Amino acid sequence: MGSQFPLKRRILVVEDEFLIAELVREIIEESGHEVVGPYGTLLEALSALQSVHVDAAIVDLVLHDDLAYPIAEVLTRRGIPFGFATGRDTAATESAWEQRPCLGKPFAVEEVRQFIDGLLRRP
Repeated sequence: MGSQFPLKRRILVVEDEFLIAELVREIIEESGHEVVGPYGTLLEALSALQSVHVDAAIVDLVLHDDLAYPIAEVLTRRGIPFGFATGRDTAATESAWEQRPCLGKPFAVEEVRQFIDGLLRRP
Protein backbone atom coordinates (compact mmCIF):
# COMPACT_ATOMS: atom_id res chain seq x y z
CA MET A 1 0.00 0.00 0.00
CA GLY A 2 1.13 3.56 -0.65
CA SER A 3 0.46 4.91 2.84
CA GLN A 4 2.77 4.34 5.75
CA PHE A 5 -0.39 3.93 7.86
CA PRO A 6 -2.76 1.71 5.83
CA LEU A 7 -5.66 2.38 8.17
CA LYS A 8 -7.38 5.74 8.07
CA ARG A 9 -6.72 7.34 11.45
CA ARG A 10 -8.90 9.90 13.21
CA ILE A 11 -6.93 13.00 14.18
CA LEU A 12 -8.39 15.56 16.58
CA VAL A 13 -7.53 19.16 15.69
CA VAL A 14 -7.91 21.86 18.33
CA GLU A 15 -6.97 25.27 16.93
CA ASP A 16 -8.53 28.69 17.48
CA GLU A 17 -7.15 30.37 14.35
CA PHE A 18 -9.44 29.49 11.45
CA LEU A 19 -6.85 29.62 8.66
CA ILE A 20 -4.36 27.48 10.57
CA ALA A 21 -7.12 25.00 11.46
CA GLU A 22 -8.12 24.73 7.81
CA LEU A 23 -4.52 24.24 6.67
CA VAL A 24 -3.97 21.47 9.23
CA ARG A 25 -7.30 19.87 8.24
CA GLU A 26 -6.28 19.83 4.56
CA ILE A 27 -2.87 18.33 5.32
CA ILE A 28 -4.40 15.58 7.45
CA GLU A 29 -7.00 14.74 4.81
CA GLU A 30 -4.39 14.75 2.03
CA SER A 31 -2.40 12.31 4.15
CA GLY A 32 -5.34 9.90 4.02
CA HIS A 33 -6.66 10.45 7.54
CA GLU A 34 -9.92 11.78 8.94
CA VAL A 35 -10.15 15.03 10.87
CA VAL A 36 -12.20 15.30 14.03
CA GLY A 37 -12.96 18.99 14.48
CA PRO A 38 -11.35 21.39 14.21
CA TYR A 39 -12.50 22.78 17.54
CA GLY A 40 -11.63 26.36 18.42
CA THR A 41 -12.31 26.55 22.15
CA LEU A 42 -11.38 24.62 25.25
CA LEU A 43 -15.03 23.84 26.02
CA GLU A 44 -15.80 22.61 22.47
CA ALA A 45 -12.83 20.26 22.51
CA LEU A 46 -13.55 18.91 26.00
CA SER A 47 -17.19 18.35 25.06
CA ALA A 48 -16.23 16.51 21.89
CA LEU A 49 -13.79 14.28 23.77
CA GLN A 50 -16.69 12.96 25.83
CA SER A 51 -18.16 11.20 22.81
CA VAL A 52 -15.63 10.86 19.99
CA HIS A 53 -12.92 8.32 19.32
CA VAL A 54 -9.61 9.68 18.05
CA ASP A 55 -6.25 8.05 17.36
CA ALA A 56 -4.11 11.17 17.86
CA ALA A 57 -4.46 14.91 18.38
CA ILE A 58 -2.83 18.22 17.52
CA VAL A 59 -3.73 20.77 20.18
CA ASP A 60 -3.03 24.50 20.05
CA LEU A 61 -1.45 25.29 23.41
CA VAL A 62 -3.33 28.58 23.79
CA LEU A 63 -7.01 28.76 22.81
CA HIS A 64 -8.05 32.39 22.97
CA ASP A 65 -7.17 33.11 26.62
CA ASP A 66 -7.25 29.50 27.85
CA LEU A 67 -4.33 27.09 28.12
CA ALA A 68 -5.11 23.67 26.65
CA TYR A 69 -3.80 21.62 29.57
CA PRO A 70 -7.27 20.24 30.50
CA ILE A 71 -7.47 18.74 26.98
CA ALA A 72 -3.97 17.31 27.43
CA GLU A 73 -5.07 15.69 30.70
CA VAL A 74 -8.04 13.97 29.03
CA LEU A 75 -5.90 12.75 26.13
CA THR A 76 -3.26 11.44 28.53
CA ARG A 77 -5.83 9.57 30.64
CA ARG A 78 -7.21 7.96 27.48
CA GLY A 79 -3.74 7.03 26.20
CA ILE A 80 -4.14 9.08 23.02
CA PRO A 81 -0.89 10.37 21.51
CA PHE A 82 -0.89 14.12 21.04
CA GLY A 83 1.30 17.12 20.65
CA PHE A 84 0.96 20.84 21.03
CA ALA A 85 1.06 23.45 18.29
CA THR A 86 2.19 26.86 19.43
CA GLY A 87 3.72 30.11 18.41
CA ARG A 88 4.94 30.62 21.99
CA ASP A 89 8.38 29.83 23.28
CA THR A 90 8.18 26.17 24.32
CA ALA A 91 10.17 27.05 27.46
CA ALA A 92 6.90 28.58 28.71
CA THR A 93 5.22 25.15 28.65
CA GLU A 94 4.37 23.80 32.12
CA SER A 95 6.97 21.28 33.25
CA ALA A 96 4.43 18.44 33.32
CA TRP A 97 4.00 18.81 29.55
CA GLU A 98 7.42 19.93 28.34
CA GLN A 99 8.31 16.47 26.99
CA ARG A 100 5.30 16.44 24.66
CA PRO A 101 5.98 16.87 20.95
CA CYS A 102 5.58 20.48 19.90
CA LEU A 103 4.89 21.87 16.43
CA GLY A 104 6.15 25.44 16.24
CA LYS A 105 4.13 28.08 14.42
CA PRO A 106 4.57 29.12 11.72
CA PHE A 107 5.14 25.71 10.20
CA ALA A 108 5.64 24.19 6.76
CA VAL A 109 3.30 21.58 5.28
CA GLU A 110 5.96 18.87 5.48
CA GLU A 111 6.53 19.64 9.18
CA VAL A 112 2.85 18.97 9.88
CA ARG A 113 3.00 15.67 7.96
CA GLN A 114 6.06 14.57 9.91
CA PHE A 115 4.47 15.66 13.18
CA ILE A 116 1.36 13.56 12.47
CA ASP A 117 3.46 10.55 11.44
CA GLY A 118 5.44 10.89 14.67
CA LEU A 119 2.27 10.99 16.76
CA LEU A 120 0.88 7.90 15.05
CA ARG A 121 4.10 6.00 15.78
CA ARG A 122 3.97 6.80 19.51
CA PRO A 123 2.98 3.91 21.76
